Amino acid sequence: GIHLPSDASMAFEGAPAGRINPRRLVTAQTRLAEQAGAEIVVDTATARTRTPSGFRIELRGGSTLSASRLLLATGAFGADLLEVPLDLERRPRTTLMAEMADPGGLPSLLSDRPADDRVEEIYWVPPVRYPDGRVMIKIGGNLWEFDPLTPDELVEWFHGDGSALEVEVLENNLRALLPTTDFASFERAPCVITGTPTGHPYVGWVDEGVAVALAGNGSAAKSSDEWGRLAATLFTDDGWDESIDPTLVAPRIVG
Repeated sequence: GIHLPSDASMAFEGAPAGRINPRRLVTAQTRLAEQAGAEIVVDTATARTRTPSGFRIELRGGSTLSASRLLLATGAFGADLLEVPLDLERRPRTTLMAEMADPGGLPSLLSDRPADDRVEEIYWVPPVRYPDGRVMIKIGGNLWEFDPLTPDELVEWFHGDGSALEVEVLENNLRALLPTTDFASFERAPCVITGTPTGHPYVGWVDEGVAVALAGNGSAAKSSDEWGRLAATLFTDDGWDESIDPTLVAPRIVG
């Protein structure tokens, strides 16, 4: 069972609440895009140039793409393809994976009263059996103190091991919540959350012919279908879907 502090409160939400497997989500969304007529090009965009007819996108593989208008939905790296400075904060995070026996039925967890309170809050997703046969539980959180990353630091961060301090804190919290569980091994991975001053994603036009859908503040995966749909309405004849006030998610430009 889960060991909670004596003053902690807990609410359990049953089905149809659940969790999202991000890899399966991307696979499903990609397949739906193809069925709707999209052409999928698996490559990295390195630069864009404005042309008389729109834009030319240069790819790392050496080829180029042409487009009359652009929607950038590229996370922490997205603003690098813009000519305007967006008010974004790239927040470094480190996630911890712990190998354990399959406990069966362990639910997702969110806690704003972590035992090691050097993090503001923690989460975990239920243990998953990976292709190599191991059962791993993933835990993450957000340190109270951190230094936002500059665009030039992003690649270096993702090629590193993350924060040793954050790993220590997450392991402490995992062991406090599951004190009778034996963990066979631990793995860590660097992550980045793209944040905004409003706490809402940015979905809207930022320049002539250029719109963005990015900066999920660490909470947008579950609603990414709807954010994507709203972003797509920007490119229709009718324009923005009026079910959400566009000012709530209007991109903010620095300066």
